[in-house]
Amino acid sequence: MQLKKVFVWLTQNNIGINLNDISDYLFVVNDNHFEVMYKDKIYFFRTTYIHDRDKVSGKIYIFQDITERKSMINKLEYNAKYDFLSQVYNRHQFFELAEIELYKANRYGAFFSLLMLDIDLFKNINDTYGHVAGDSVIRAVAKECREKLRPSDIIGRYGGEEFLILLPSTSIQSASIVADKIKQIIEKLEVSFNDNIIKLTVSIGVSDYLGSGNAELKDLIHNADTALYKAKNNGRNRVEIYNQKSENFLSF
Repeated sequence: MQLKKVFVWLTQNNIGINLNDISDYLFVVNDNHFEVMYKDKIYFFRTTYIHDRDKVSGKIYIFQDITERKSMINKLEYNAKYDFLSQVYNRHQFFELAEIELYKANRYGAFFSLLMLDIDLFKNINDTYGHVAGDSVIRAVAKECREKLRPSDIIGRYGGEEFLILLPSTSIQSASIVADKIKQIIEKLEVSFNDNIIKLTVSIGVSDYLGSGNAELKDLIHNADTALYKAKNNGRNRVEIYNQKSENFLSF
């Protein structure tokens, strides 16, 4: 479809004129119904043929401004995929995308690493500054993570103050470097709330998957969660690595 000009011909002088006489002002289209965008507006067009004794004697062009409807649909689609507070994927959408990566690993021999991140002593932040401040901390952590990840990486809010980050085609060694960079960035982060500056840290568990063919996503999350638990027990503000092959831990 090629848009030429829209609505320029809709003047009082043109009422009753055959559309074929002003066809240059229309747009070229082969379908009987379609959408076009013009000057930040979205219009739905439908063409209805007029029949006279089994012959087409004319056309009726019907158009409708659907800008508000499309905006509402887009908003609903966004809210279905993204967590309202953190603006990263919600749990359901993260799982759907992670399952695709798991399928690639099982089917084509791809691999990935998984990070589970938890904000340290988050309850203390809520108790000290209030839940609104806690929301600010969650947004700030999510923003820092998003900015440090690649477009192909997948980050989602797992629940509460926990996030899951899937790094496609990333070895556990490379993933541990990413995790440590995130940890250091969050350690330097200062979240302003009212007259307070909130300092925080995160603990991160890292696991990987090399495409053995039988793993389920919940098992891989469990591995990252196990490494995260180790990081918490070892003093927080640290990264622990769970190696699925040897089932040993590395930490730094």
